[in-house]
Amino acid sequence: MPSKAQQNKLHKKNSLLSAALSLLTSNDLQDVSISDITSKAGVAKGTFYLFFKDKYEIRDYLIARESRRILQNAQAELDKNDIRAFDDAIIFMISQILNQLCENPLLLRLIRRNLSWGAFHKQLHSTLEDSDLDVSARFEQHAISAGIYYADPKMVYFMILELTGSVCYTSIVNGIPAPIEVVRPALFDAIRAILASARRIEAA
Repeated sequence: MPSKAQQNKLHKKNSLLSAALSLLTSNDLQDVSISDITSKAGVAKGTFYLFFKDKYEIRDYLIARESRRILQNAQAELDKNDIRAFDDAIIFMISQILNQLCENPLLLRLIRRNLSWGAFHKQLHSTLEDSDLDVSARFEQHAISAGIYYADPKMVYFMILELTGSVCYTSIVNGIPAPIEVVRPALFDAIRAILASARRIEAA
């Protein structure tokens, strides 16, 4: 059981993260100061530097944490459904990601095009409480279970997340080239093409 001092430290860190998330989803980074964050969190300014070196680091931490949460939520929804075809399972996951981002465009403004950080930002993941949960490994596990093999499965997953993040941000936030519901079928077709083109016929 954590000591009282450890619990107090964790509480302060969580307060800073909650305050920063609220401010950075409602304002541009240049309009938010460390004083704004600590004031909203109800802690002394010096406390901020016990955990983060500057506002860019806390922003990056939040991007990695929130994008990771989105990926894990999508995976959890997939686990509840019996979708046998691998490509259909991946499209289902991406659809779940899109739904979450559509429901929270303010969060998307924070994440911007960095959805892949949720799976691949190793430096930030080393500081996340659930850093042992490798969401990218689940992609390879799903593929192998379906008898599908990739020379570099993490690269394939990375490409899909990068494409999804960029398309989501441009379409949901800016409406370019069209609203996400118009863009969604083309995105799914592109993801299916990536999955097919990188696939090997059998295991090495």
